[in-house]
Amino acid sequence: MDMTKRVQQFFKAYVNEGLEKMEDPVIMVKQYMRDVNVEIKRMTQLIKKKQELSETLRKDAEQLKETIAKREKQAKIALENEDEELAKKLLNNKHDAYEQKNRYDALFERNEEQLVEQKAELEQLLVKYQKLKERKLDLLLRMEAVESKRHVEQLEKQGIRRSQIQEDPFERWEERITEMERHQGKTHKHETFQVNQLVMDELKQLKAKLNEQRL
Repeated sequence: MDMTKRVQQFFKAYVNEGLEKMEDPVIMVKQYMRDVNVEIKRMTQLIKKKQELSETLRKDAEQLKETIAKREKQAKIALENEDEELAKKLLNNKHDAYEQKNRYDALFERNEEQLVEQKAELEQLLVKYQKLKERKLDLLLRMEAVESKRHVEQLEKQGIRRSQIQEDPFERWEERITEMERHQGKTHKHETFQVNQLVMDELKQLKAKLNEQRL
């Protein structure tokens, strides 16, 4: 599949499906970035070779142009020297050089057209790679949000509410200590009342004995 089409399909899934329905979105975006980067390197090398070929074709065509002019001049000199056979050979050589130059010119034009297309494709790949790079953080943040939501839902299924999760443990300790102190205070009052009651009973007994002795 063409790399540009693959990236376009990824962004279509990103927009239409949402991360919740995408499988391993973080791994996916990293893999697409690697794929695009490989394609960028391949296209860059191809463009470099095409540029080198264009330069070679341009130089060869320029040399043939010089050869054509040279053979024409030599043929003219041969005719001036009444050497018609030599002039004929030189003109044939000029014709061959002319045809060869036309072939090089055609190859050069076709190569240049391919260069334009490949440079445009490379530019698209660079733009796609930049978009992937810019959205990578967004994907990571959204993935974290999805995982966090799942975690909260799992906790709620287990009967643990947010209020319980966020409850300050010190408050529970203070409530427990207060309750213990309140219970201890009640126990102390009860024990004091029992002691006082015993004293009063004993005092009544002593008064009764004294009254008996007086009689």
